[in-house]
Amino acid sequence: MRRTSWTLAAAAAVSMVGTAAAEPRQVQFAGCVYRGTEGGCLMVRSGTRVYDISTAKPRPNVGRAIAGSGWTFAGPTTCMEGTRLVKIRWHYTRRLCPLRKPEAS
Repeated sequence: MRRTSWTLAAAAAVSMVGTAAAEPRQVQFAGCVYRGTEGGCLMVRSGTRVYDISTAKPRPNVGRAIAGSGWTFAGPTTCMEGTRLVKIRWHYTRRLCPLRKPEAS
C-alpha cells in the first residue's frame, strides 16, 4: 500500500511538470497589421513570430506598419493564431506594407 502511494504521488508530480501558466514576458515587435482568421482579431508578424494585438487601444489600421511592445498572455483567447499580447504600446512606422496578408514562413 505504501509503495502504491509513493508511485501515485510521483506520477502526479511528473504530470504537473510544465502545466504551470507561462510567466508573462515583455516582447518587442515591428511589422504590418493584418486581420486574423477569426473575426475581430488583429495580428502582426514580427520576423518569424506572429502576435495577436487585438487588445491594443487604440486599434491600429489594417495594412499599416507598426512597432511597439506588449506583455505575453497565456490564457484562453478567441483568436486561434499567434501569441496574445496585452498592455500594448505601439506607434506607426514609415515602413510600407504589402497589400495582402503576409504568408506563413
